[in-house]
Amino acid sequence: MEDRKKCVDIGVHDGAIVEITESVDKTGREEIDAEENLVFPGFVDAHKHVDRALSATGERLPLANDEPNDSPTYLGEVFDSYYEETPRDILQERVVTNIRMAVESGTTHIRSHVAVDHSIGTELVDIVLDAYDETRELVDLELVLYAAGGLAEGEPNVREAIDSSQERLGEENVLLGGSIGLVGGTDSVQNVDSTLREWFELATELDIDLDVHVTPRNAAGYYALMRLAEYTLKFDYQHRVTAVHAWALAQIPEWWLTSLLEALEQNGINVITCYNSIRESMPVEQIIDSGVTLAHGTDNDQDFVYANGNADPLEAALVMSYKLIKDWHFDERYRWSETNPALGLFWQILTEESAEVLGIEAEYGVSEGSQANLVVLDEPSPQWAIIRQATRRAVVKDGQVVAKDGEICLS
Repeated sequence: MEDRKKCVDIGVHDGAIVEITESVDKTGREEIDAEENLVFPGFVDAHKHVDRALSATGERLPLANDEPNDSPTYLGEVFDSYYEETPRDILQERVVTNIRMAVESGTTHIRSHVAVDHSIGTELVDIVLDAYDETRELVDLELVLYAAGGLAEGEPNVREAIDSSQERLGEENVLLGGSIGLVGGTDSVQNVDSTLREWFELATELDIDLDVHVTPRNAAGYYALMRLAEYTLKFDYQHRVTAVHAWALAQIPEWWLTSLLEALEQNGINVITCYNSIRESMPVEQIIDSGVTLAHGTDNDQDFVYANGNADPLEAALVMSYKLIKDWHFDERYRWSETNPALGLFWQILTEESAEVLGIEAEYGVSEGSQANLVVLDEPSPQWAIIRQATRRAVVKDGQVVAKDGEICLS
């Protein structure tokens, strides 16, 4: 819609928006009175780990959460034990529950990483795919398959998982993932160039997009991201690469940041940030102003990495508005993150920017001809929706009401 403040009727038929006008003169099978509040095309959750979700639940206190979990090797061992000891039906039920949590929060599209080299191997991918078979009417799903311990040993599992996922989801909904930095199942530090070479050689062979964790800090992170841009150019992979976390963007000098953002923009490399790990100095406004697409993901929900998390982008936006406040002693932008422009930018990141990363911008929106994916809130604007944590009064997927007042209403 060109005028987003205008109060209109939205007509839906056969899964599409067919009419937007001041008054639709037809009677619908089901009618929802938004009471002049905000209607939007749903959140796009660009980075999750549904395979790990809710792994810390089941006891009075969160499991494996008595001290900070700062060792990837320790986390890898904990997840290995969890997958071995938890019955398959429970694992699948938790993935289903996590997807339903996301939908109840107003999410209509999810991109999730799934590790293929834990103790049960590619069976974990089958579990996620079976869980999605139960929830297809609720949400669109993309999978990013990766070996937490690296491709050197995990490549056979990655290939197998990509084949099976493409068969069940379609080639366009499956990506290749990976990690540079201490994220995954090992404490060993990867060689940046050899890791990048492995990623791009496999990606180009399979003709598949890349979506990778890049978590080194400071100068090391600058080097990793700059080399990612160089390899993207070398392999002619522009507009097919996404970097997740990219914490170094918040930690390097301005003159490095400018040149790095230019390299990312010129090569069409997207960036995804996550509210639970975003650094307080992450230059979100500058990233978007540079032309780099900046998306958001809710990442982990009640698992061994983060015991918090409710798959709720509105909750995530509120947390980001606090985390990015900065220090008034040192920063002239102190409390910018609480302003209307900032909250509007966070909303843009949760919606339009994330839709662009998933490549669905053509059908995403509230306009005639778009898919009828709509969320009705009980607040009049994105700003109040974030501040007051708006009730998701209705979630509509492909023209069908799938959730009301924060609860799934399909059997």
